[in-house]
Amino acid sequence: MKKEMFLVVGAFIALATSASAAQINSASSWAEIESAGLVAAYPQVQIGNSFVNVNEVCVVGDMLHATVSKCMATGVRGECASSVSASTFSPLARTVTKCVAQTRAGCSQYASEKVTAALEYTVNVYDAANYAHGAGPAAFSKTYKIEACKN
Repeated sequence: MKKEMFLVVGAFIALATSASAAQINSASSWAEIESAGLVAAYPQVQIGNSFVNVNEVCVVGDMLHATVSKCMATGVRGECASSVSASTFSPLARTVTKCVAQTRAGCSQYASEKVTAALEYTVNVYDAANYAHGAGPAAFSKTYKIEACKN
């Protein structure tokens, strides 16, 4: 009897958990998504020499900004023993040089191109169990917008 009661209670808890997660969708806030135990697979952008999840980036004027942790000392097992936080910036618009004609000897012609950073990204949101095991489709997708930095 105790074993059967335990199974019933366990099934009820599992059902209640999946029911609350089922109420979370693309109209939910990012805070609601995270508190429901879902995993948002944020894409990364390069800012300076670092790659940062888009949810850790904001806009200051015509620059992208992020605070990154930089390792200052490595421990005996290769782990970071000491780090500092540093602000890093990258322009929203920049000019890049690309190879437009390739030969066996290498690039024979270059061209400059103006590139503007995207401020909106489609983020796939997964059930934590599916995300951890690399299996299963996304539960849903939601647009993430990089916003102005708050003071």
